[in-house]
Amino acid sequence: MIITIANQKGGVGKTTTTAALAINLSRMGYRVLVVDADAQANLTTALGVTQEQASDRPNLFTLVEEIDDPKDAPMETAARVWLIPSINGLAHADLHNKMDRERILTRILKPLADKYDVILIDSPPSLGLLTINALAAADTVIVPAQTEAFAVDGLAQLMDTMAALRRYEVNPNCDIGGVVLTMYDGRRNLDKRVSSVILEALGDVVFSATIPRDVRLAEYGETGDISLIEGESNGAVAYRALAKEVSERWLRT
Repeated sequence: MIITIANQKGGVGKTTTTAALAINLSRMGYRVLVVDADAQANLTTALGVTQEQASDRPNLFTLVEEIDDPKDAPMETAARVWLIPSINGLAHADLHNKMDRERILTRILKPLADKYDVILIDSPPSLGLLTINALAAADTVIVPAQTEAFAVDGLAQLMDTMAALRRYEVNPNCDIGGVVLTMYDGRRNLDKRVSSVILEALGDVVFSATIPRDVRLAEYGETGDISLIEGESNGAVAYRALAKEVSERWLRT
């Protein structure tokens, strides 16, 4: 099962959601591979791998450039999940001149898919070829949506992109499998209004678990301290609930 975490808008909690899902699903007994498809390499850092370490071994840049074999790329992290790391040089990878450029990541992951129960792809916060590749490789897509004014517009744009991928048969299965509301503050009327609009539009596609604003999650993004994801803060508890929903929705069968 390949799940892409995507949103064309930045700052919505994509990387934290990817890392938290990976860590929690691993604790539940699943063999998890995460792919950092963002040249900013924030997920790589969050899982305890420095840019120097990532540059000294196979990484997504060397796989895209066909320098290394995909089977050599996954590395086990301290979080007990496997990672294909990213480096900043990924921004300069020559995707445009490659054959079937929208499905480069699909080809990279093909020899790895049977080795893991679930592969999670953290995509860039913009619509470019790396994001298109992440969506093209997905069996389903999880969209973190911040409960703020532009969230609905971002969702609509992403749905248009996925409709185009289906229409042109880049990935006939590309669709939103789940939306998770992030950075939710129940004290604000804006958050309540936006969440109501999304729930009314998408219904059961929206996960029951809602991720609150939580300083511990912000600290995890800064420090990569796994104990903050495994702790008892409201955000950590919410991400454990989300991992259970993901497991029940796609993995148990």
